[in-house]
Amino acid sequence: MDESNYSLELSLEDRKEVEEILHSQMLSEFDRLKNYLLLRNISINLINNLDTEGNYLMIDITSLEKDRDFIDNLLSKLFEEYGFVIIKKENNKFLIRYVGKNIAEKLNKYQISLEEYYKLKDTQILNYDRYKERINRILNNRNAKNKINKCKNIATTRYGYEVEHYSVGTGNKHLIVIGGTNGDEIITVDYVLSLMEEIANGNLSDIDLDYFTIDFFPLHNPEGFIISTSILDYYFHSDMTISELQDKCILYKMSYNIDNNDSKSTSRYYLFDKASWQLIPSKHHKLREAVRKICEYNHYQPQSIIEWKSNGSGVNLTFNSPENPDFERILNGEVLFGEGINSKVVKSMPGPIGVPSINPSKFVFEIENISLFNYIARLYQSGCYAGVISYQASNNKIYINKQIHGDFPCELNSSLNSLYELGESGSIDYGTSAIGSIYPSVFLINLPIDNGQFIAPYSDILGSYKKCIDNSHIQFVKNTNLVKALTNILNHEYQQDIKKIK
Repeated sequence: MDESNYSLELSLEDRKEVEEILHSQMLSEFDRLKNYLLLRNISINLINNLDTEGNYLMIDITSLEKDRDFIDNLLSKLFEEYGFVIIKKENNKFLIRYVGKNIAEKLNKYQISLEEYYKLKDTQILNYDRYKERINRILNNRNAKNKINKCKNIATTRYGYEVEHYSVGTGNKHLIVIGGTNGDEIITVDYVLSLMEEIANGNLSDIDLDYFTIDFFPLHNPEGFIISTSILDYYFHSDMTISELQDKCILYKMSYNIDNNDSKSTSRYYLFDKASWQLIPSKHHKLREAVRKICEYNHYQPQSIIEWKSNGSGVNLTFNSPENPDFERILNGEVLFGEGINSKVVKSMPGPIGVPSINPSKFVFEIENISLFNYIARLYQSGCYAGVISYQASNNKIYINKQIHGDFPCELNSSLNSLYELGESGSIDYGTSAIGSIYPSVFLINLPIDNGQFIAPYSDILGSYKKCIDNSHIQFVKNTNLVKALTNILNHEYQQDIKKIK
């Protein structure tokens, strides 16, 4: 065999992840691989710098082709013994990436590529840390055709979390897109992030970004999101196989449906037997303490925390409106309970379902809401307002206040009904945190869901979650045309735009 030296270079694309999760294991496997290859006079150089290539090893084995047994043995060892996966072979160079032996085992078990695996990895529970990672990925996308801009945060919540604001487009008319108002409806946060990625990548080219500036508020209620995902993270963890995640997700959905149809049933709670405020990580200590006080003072069943819609103060942002009739009823001393699946959970005290106001005797807007309202008001007063699309889950309906719009022309109704059922008009009155009773072109959209996906996209072997996302993207494009037409209707200049909706 030729005794020339061959060079392998390892780069670290995501240093934080590697250091926290894989670094010590990687270095150990790297040293083993290095010693193995040195027996064949192949040298390895470790480079600790960031680049766009990824956690790669590039192996040039041109001169080793005569030794086929060695090559076959090396490639097998890379995967099975060292946790390095072959990405591609080009000419006589092998590009491999370190993923760890645990991931390598999953790839081998399910016979999927690394690219497919990372797509599935994105369908694990979207907790607060992964939310931040995806935001950074969107902002740092060097190949973006439409740049997503980081705007000034509109608010800091009571327990110190930012309500973040992003935008794309150069148009004068602003379309506001909101996700994550209810803490437990994780799919809405994931959907808005997916929408941002699709627009950034230029995949929704029919959206007129010269007419619109789209304002994204992907996580309206960060406190509620952290509370819900902290509990779910315990039960839907990354060590589970893809099929286990899918099965548990479907089981949750089945239990949810049973409980929703039978007010006496709490079958889903058996899946979360250890759920409590104590599962909120200590790094969120202020929020954790606030939830502890609410749960213990009001004697909530521990498992009810898995459906925590409210913020950390136990106020439901969706119903945080002086027009909410529940507020008057609470003022009059009534004890109120939720509906359907939450029929045993009190909603006249701070808690999972949440009260309309933190002050039971005088209405108070939460900072998450009043900051958003003020932003919309400034747009409206300056003539830059186009509309609002607020995503929730999960009954496949769209709500709009007909008291403002009246009946739409039939062309507009066909756009509305192409994916969603048109909900009862009265439900919008305070269902979008009072915005829908004040401004035109406010849509409350309940995403179509299946197999338990409304709590989080854990896994998608059946393809139902991807179908929901893809269909919702198509509908979003139609909705932007709808908002544009409605804006022009108000200006009596709509005939041409109506034709474009279909």
